[in-house]
Amino acid sequence: MSSARAARERMEALRKARESGKRDYQLKEQEAVYDEVEEDVYRSVVRGRLMEDDFIEEDDGVSGYADNGMDDWDRSASEHDDDHDDEKERRKEEKKAAKEKKEKQLKAAAKKRAKARVEVAEGANPYINPNRQKQGLPLKEQEDDFMASLLGDLEGQATVKKTESPRPAAAPVRRAKPSLVKTAVSGSKRQADLDASSFRSTNHFASSSDVASDPASDPFLVGAPSSDGFDGVKKARFDPAMDELDNDLGGMDQQFFDDFPAVEPLGESSKSNEEVKMEEDDDDLFVKPTTAAAKPKGPAQRRQLVNASAIKPAKPKAEPVDNASPSPMLEDMKPKRKGVDWRTATSALAAASAPIVASAEATDDSTAFNEEHKTVISSTAMRAPAHQTNALESDGSLQFWWFDYDEPAPGTVRLVGKVRVKNEQTRVAQIKDGKKVEKDVPKFVSATVVVKTIKRKLYVLPKTKAEYYGGEVDEDDSDDEDDELPFDDVEGDFLDDAKGKWNLKNVSSTQGYVKRRYAFGIKGVPRKETNWLEVTCDFPAGKRGESDIPIDAGGEQYSHVFGSTATAFERFVVDHKIMGPCWLNISKPKVNKGDAFSWTKFEAEVDEKDISPFSSSDATAPKDVPRLTVLSLSSRTVVHLKENKREIVCAAARVWHDVDIDDPTPVEHQGSSSKVFVRNLFTDFPTGFDQQVRQHQGSPTFALFKAERPLLIQLLDYISRNDPDVIVGHDFSQLDLDVLLNRLRELKIDNWSRVGRFRVKGDKWPQLRSGWNTGLLAGRLLLDLTSDGSKSLIDSTTWSLTEMCETHLGIAREDVDPEDTAKFFDNVHSTAAHLKHFVLQCEADTYFQMAVAAKVQALPLTRQLTNLAGNSWNRTLAGNRAERNEYILLHRFHETGYIVPDKISSREKKAQIDKAEKKKKKKTRDDNGEEEPKVEVKREKYKGGLVFEPEKGLWDRYVLVMDYNSLYPSIIQEFDIDFSTIDWTADDAEDLDKMPDRAPCDGEPQGILPQLIASLVARRRIVKGLMKDKSATVAKLMQYDITQKALKLTANSMYGCLGYEGSRFYARPLAALTTFKGREILTRTKADAEGMSLNVIYGDTDSVMINTNQTDYAAALKIGEDFKKVINDKYKKLEIDRDAVFERMLLLNKKKYAARKVEDDGKGGPGEVTTEIKGLDMKRREFSKLSKDASKDVLDMILSAKATETVIEEIHEYLSDLGEKIRNGFKPLDDYIIHKRLGKNPEDYPDAKSLPHVQVALKMKAKGLSAKAGDVIPYIFCVPPNGETTKTAQAANAHHPDDVRRQGSTLKIDFEVYLSTQVLPPIERLCEHIEGTEKARLAECLGLDALRFKSTSLDVPEREFKTLQSQISDAQRFADAEPFRIRCRTCGTISPFDGILENKAGMLSEHGFFCGNIECQASLPTPSLAVQLDLQLRGFISRFYEAWLVCDEPTCGNRTRMMSVYGKKCLVSGCRGAMHFEYSDAKLYDQLLYIDTLFDIERAIGKVAGGAQQGPVQTRIEANRHVLEQLRRVVTKHLEKNGRRWVSMESLFSFMKVR
Repeated sequence: MSSARAARERMEALRKARESGKRDYQLKEQEAVYDEVEEDVYRSVVRGRLMEDDFIEEDDGVSGYADNGMDDWDRSASEHDDDHDDEKERRKEEKKAAKEKKEKQLKAAAKKRAKARVEVAEGANPYINPNRQKQGLPLKEQEDDFMASLLGDLEGQATVKKTESPRPAAAPVRRAKPSLVKTAVSGSKRQADLDASSFRSTNHFASSSDVASDPASDPFLVGAPSSDGFDGVKKARFDPAMDELDNDLGGMDQQFFDDFPAVEPLGESSKSNEEVKMEEDDDDLFVKPTTAAAKPKGPAQRRQLVNASAIKPAKPKAEPVDNASPSPMLEDMKPKRKGVDWRTATSALAAASAPIVASAEATDDSTAFNEEHKTVISSTAMRAPAHQTNALESDGSLQFWWFDYDEPAPGTVRLVGKVRVKNEQTRVAQIKDGKKVEKDVPKFVSATVVVKTIKRKLYVLPKTKAEYYGGEVDEDDSDDEDDELPFDDVEGDFLDDAKGKWNLKNVSSTQGYVKRRYAFGIKGVPRKETNWLEVTCDFPAGKRGESDIPIDAGGEQYSHVFGSTATAFERFVVDHKIMGPCWLNISKPKVNKGDAFSWTKFEAEVDEKDISPFSSSDATAPKDVPRLTVLSLSSRTVVHLKENKREIVCAAARVWHDVDIDDPTPVEHQGSSSKVFVRNLFTDFPTGFDQQVRQHQGSPTFALFKAERPLLIQLLDYISRNDPDVIVGHDFSQLDLDVLLNRLRELKIDNWSRVGRFRVKGDKWPQLRSGWNTGLLAGRLLLDLTSDGSKSLIDSTTWSLTEMCETHLGIAREDVDPEDTAKFFDNVHSTAAHLKHFVLQCEADTYFQMAVAAKVQALPLTRQLTNLAGNSWNRTLAGNRAERNEYILLHRFHETGYIVPDKISSREKKAQIDKAEKKKKKKTRDDNGEEEPKVEVKREKYKGGLVFEPEKGLWDRYVLVMDYNSLYPSIIQEFDIDFSTIDWTADDAEDLDKMPDRAPCDGEPQGILPQLIASLVARRRIVKGLMKDKSATVAKLMQYDITQKALKLTANSMYGCLGYEGSRFYARPLAALTTFKGREILTRTKADAEGMSLNVIYGDTDSVMINTNQTDYAAALKIGEDFKKVINDKYKKLEIDRDAVFERMLLLNKKKYAARKVEDDGKGGPGEVTTEIKGLDMKRREFSKLSKDASKDVLDMILSAKATETVIEEIHEYLSDLGEKIRNGFKPLDDYIIHKRLGKNPEDYPDAKSLPHVQVALKMKAKGLSAKAGDVIPYIFCVPPNGETTKTAQAANAHHPDDVRRQGSTLKIDFEVYLSTQVLPPIERLCEHIEGTEKARLAECLGLDALRFKSTSLDVPEREFKTLQSQISDAQRFADAEPFRIRCRTCGTISPFDGILENKAGMLSEHGFFCGNIECQASLPTPSLAVQLDLQLRGFISRFYEAWLVCDEPTCGNRTRMMSVYGKKCLVSGCRGAMHFEYSDAKLYDQLLYIDTLFDIERAIGKVAGGAQQGPVQTRIEANRHVLEQLRRVVTKHLEKNGRRWVSMESLFSFMKVR
């Protein structure tokens, strides 16, 4: 019953009682003072108390009253128990101390979190930051004035008075015994009440948009407004009885979703997790319908560019804007992006084809099949029978294409993939030549196959008789059968340990020894083929990743056990030779006809022995890759400021059904459909929004909701019904997925596991870990554009979606400030058009994500890489390159009869390496008779590639870049570097001088690794030959190109597994040998070039740059061909070739150059000319676009063919003009944005205060935004609050670009910082080797102080000559010294005292010291002067001991207290500056010496001797001699402790001996 109706009924009862003259007293039930809650709810209340810091604490442990927010139910018992002994008292004290310590930690953490939490007033919008509520929005006073202006002419009429309903105070909470049985009604009602309480407004106004446009058609809103004007709409309540009738989709009626309407009604949901029942007392469950609030005229002004005069020279005239058009905050105020407008780009997307009607024959077959497998319960309930799909072959076998897996139990692997539905087809739509074309293709559905009975396989190395009996072991004779222990003895010994020590189940072994090899760096394990005991058993039932058998396990008759860490999936794919996603032949599948264990359309079980991949020669094997369903998901979130939780407010999904990932057709021409899910926030949708989306033509369709819970239910249902094989997103795994899962758990959404493909019993939630929740998507491939795998394919600086759209798609995407999201939903300050524009932006991202992924061929390329490696497709998409290398070697070594090394964690691997290194060092020290060092020196990594010292300067003749093709893989082949060919476990394995050359003889079989690389190279050569076929279709050419890329990437990454410590196949000696040979080859190549009278100006790892000294292109090419022939004739596998031809080249330093690259025209002549840049500042993200554009323009001038004098003159003119433009504000704000990547989480930086990007990241996290390791943070340097430019980049002045753009912001860009740190240094480095200019001249052109930048060359430091201290004048020595400041205790004035001689303020007279303030002139007592002097001296000394270091590089400005282990080297990556003490010992000594001179009587008398001042000075001195001497003793006390006052003659002349 509504409160209004209840009030009317009470008034009616009082009226009747008054008329009758009798009033009956009714005993009313007392309202509960305490709320009864469950145990877990009460605990959350207590935790909330502890987060506050309003408790009373004991002082220094003194017994007294203390309240820490905790309940102590047993306090009474402890108070009356006085018979405790000393031991109990001691334990009690220890427990109390531990408890207090823990509480202090909790309070400290609460304080830290409270700083980031924003206080929100009662009734205020909890999604809009009150600190920003006035920014870009009309003020409350303005709204009142607006309303008053409307009512101004209504003089004499009734006054409109706004009253606010008082909010009832929260009732105290009383702890109640937890009930074991709770109905669904109470749980849902309580949760709804708790959720709604955060959204209530103190003034109960709402808008009409909360009610559906057509109440009669809205299933959620029933009833009509009553005649008295009060709303009679009834609210929904859940009925628990429906829980048993409808479990499908958490209570949703499946038929409701069979045909989506264009726009779904605004409401809680068509059917929520239980059937909806109408009640009258759920007033707070939904937002109440209200009248529309008055809106200010014109569009919402969200943003206005700050410092407009600095950005645009003149203010634009205001023009009237139609409310129906998109807001200028989305057009004019946003930075102009390059490319096609995003609305234009998404307007022509091809629509999905409607499902075709099956043929008559297919219908009959389908009907017969379904009659045989009838189901009466929905397949998406908590417990539901498995789908029955006709997918079996005529012989009962199953053809199954797999692409993902899961390990639910020990020895069990669930494979997820696709099966073809017999006699059924589906229709797909494409746009070809501007026309929509539809065609029928075979129908594939999702399937799950459970592979059971996978056995663990262990290999046990028997001891030799010599080992067993304690004799000497000769590894060369360890394969002698006479030296072996009997098989039965070894088997018995191991089986006893297996069952007794490790509790292995179902252990069995082979009938005899098996022949195997091992070559992976464990001493004592024979490298030759020898006998091993092969054992099979069940996988352990412990936690995944934990081994029950120790790594160093051994027994009485065996020494090593291998294979204990292998997973069931590894065992399965390696034993069955399954190389990535492929077709599998299942001979005896057991179709699941019981309860479903997955959300796929087909389920079966199979024994391990009944499954195998199709042979490449099998004619019956399916050839085509099944078509996949791809879903691109995008969402928008807001932060609930009271609860500090992120909520989903809008989500969009676009689905491409039956996608052929090898088809080159652009995604915009492939049929797709999309849907947008939107909920309101706190207030109703802006008026007319629901009508606008109902009238929206074409894609997408909209679904509107009043709350987040129904939105998530329908989003989850949309994902489940479309059943995507691939989910595409941007920052999905690290952000969007975490938010989605946390909201599903928080709102208790049933069947949440539909985000993946495996059902979870009882909807039990696992522990969620931020950024590590992708395992819950098992069964679906995840393509995240910000994952390591995608970053290796996408060329980007920030990997933001906006940048990707601009660089890869040529589309101008709009960015929206995340903090402004809530404002779009506010029905007072936003409009329907604005909100629709915002929602369509979210929907457009779904297309952009898929388009970028298709542009870089992410899906087909990663599939090819997975097929080459034989691992999981999902792991390749995530970027696990080390795992790819690991699996390809696992397959190859297993095929050749090798036992592979055990896989252990990186931490354990590092511990093993460190242990082995320490053991080796100890042995070396023992052999040399050395003592163990006190400080252990960290082991240096092996040397990498060789880099020659460049001949710096501008080269204007043709330069040839000669490059070795795949140098390291070729070296591995050339010198047969392999685990099996080199004994890298020997003591001198890393002594490269003793390592023999590894050039194999002709016909000699190579090692495994060289063979593998050779086969990859040969296959790539064949594929590249196929690409030259002119008759090949576009689709075939694309497939060939993807295949050759995958082969190249795999071959080139093989070397990496040798040198990466976390690799399973880590072999440092082999990696060191490979790089040693690379350095050796490059050195020989340079010598060969010089032998041909060629000038090598630079060389790096695998290439050399040769100055041909030619101006003729053909002559330069001939030199390159002759050089190529000389080098290639010396090697069999190594091949050098011409990589580039530069006509002009600016060589600045190692790995830093720019050049004009000449392409060949195909006829042997020069063709197109492009600019190639490597390692320069303009390629680094920490330089702004302003800096990069200036550097590029200057570089173009330098590389032009003009005379040097002309170039210098142009550069100076350009810089002068640029400086004026910057200071006058002609550069857009986006040009000032700097980007820098977080190497770790921002709170983990020890020196965060000196790092701008970390400071901005911390501010972002305080606002509830995401900032984590790997993110690229944008920031702008602004003028500090005092309005004075700092001239150096300081971290405290860095701000996020959105904070600078925001309307009402007072932040202004610090132009001087950008000119001195972003523009000048890169240009100075470009002009460093150009005659005719210098840094000071360039600075002067930019309008900077030239004296600040007058310095010598950085590369040729001159010797610095310093004058002796005794020869320096006092004016020079004390130029930077601070004066002695004296504070008057009477007036508080602080005056500097400049000494006995100067005494400008007249503070010292014949009568003592007096205040420097003329109006005060109070006497200054000597004790006060002495104390102030001592405190200031201590302050100078403290500043010295703080030991702050500053970088002398102007572009860096790093200030830290951390010292580099390399001495003065700056810790900032890429900085070439040196660190110096900000307040050095010399400065401290000069400061103390200066203060000492202020009170030095002899010095003062000597200075004025014979002068006019002699008399007055001597008079003052004699009158105050006692005071001056006392003050000087204060200074002398500190000076005597300074090391610069003393010279140790003994140490200076200790080398001299007197006889």
